[in-house]
Amino acid sequence: MGKSTNGSSERGDERREIDVPGTLISGETDLAINAALEGVGIAYCLESLASPYISAGRLEAVLPKWASMGPPLSMYYSSRRQLPFGVEALIKIVRNLNGL
Repeated sequence: MGKSTNGSSERGDERREIDVPGTLISGETDLAINAALEGVGIAYCLESLASPYISAGRLEAVLPKWASMGPPLSMYYSSRRQLPFGVEALIKIVRNLNGL
């Protein structure tokens, strides 16, 4: 389940708060993107996951100057022991999705 918050964005010293009314809250990116594609609302997600739809003209970036330019996704794990299958699978998926 997702968490209900007002939209907020920061750019340098500037901060904007946006009232985001609505009843659909999702912690699943696929559901959020599909809802946006159906016109339900705005999906907050990684640009790389929305870019095929943006390129096809099915979605558009909202407030692109306010997009997070934070550090990329990082994963830290012990390399000294056998990784659990789920962690190893997640690492492979993240690497494949990001061309690593």
